[in-house]
Amino acid sequence: MRVQHAAGFHPRSTLSEPRREYKQILECQKSKVLFNYSGKYTSIRLPKNEATLCRNFFKGLLNLLIVTPPRNHREYEVLEDGLEGECNTRYVLYEEKKNSNIYLFNKFRDLNNCKQKIMLTVGIPYLQLFQQPNCFQREKFVQGASALLIKVKRDSKGDLITEVKSEQVLDFPLGGVDATGYMKAE
Repeated sequence: MRVQHAAGFHPRSTLSEPRREYKQILECQKSKVLFNYSGKYTSIRLPKNEATLCRNFFKGLLNLLIVTPPRNHREYEVLEDGLEGECNTRYVLYEEKKNSNIYLFNKFRDLNNCKQKIMLTVGIPYLQLFQQPNCFQREKFVQGASALLIKVKRDSKGDLITEVKSEQVLDFPLGGVDATGYMKAE
């Protein structure tokens, strides 16, 4: 696992060494995580003395890997629950041409119209806006999309996730032009 930091506009900004907080996350890669998955995570096992930051980091990574496609469909859309709330999610399943035992899942999440978003409201009674927010839907706090590619190898023992690539673009409409975040994980 490698973490790099970029501040500015993507892709013109260059990647640099992470700040101190990210270096704490890099310490998490020394730990092993064991989990059982059959449509949802039933058991996540971490070392007993694991830091809270590492526990939350691994839970966030496992949230990326939630895949619940039925085996008889190749493409479908569902309303799927996640950290952003219940969002429209589209799955596309196809076999790799070189090897028929390897399947690829593309997962696309539309974060613009999520329901039941998880939010923490702090200090709102004392907030006075002198200028109305300049966005098309004021009740939407986070907008954007995420795309995920999961490579799964199937055999008689079960399914093994061999590769995961994720890209996510988040827009915070109350922050103006510079309020877009981009995350890429492999």
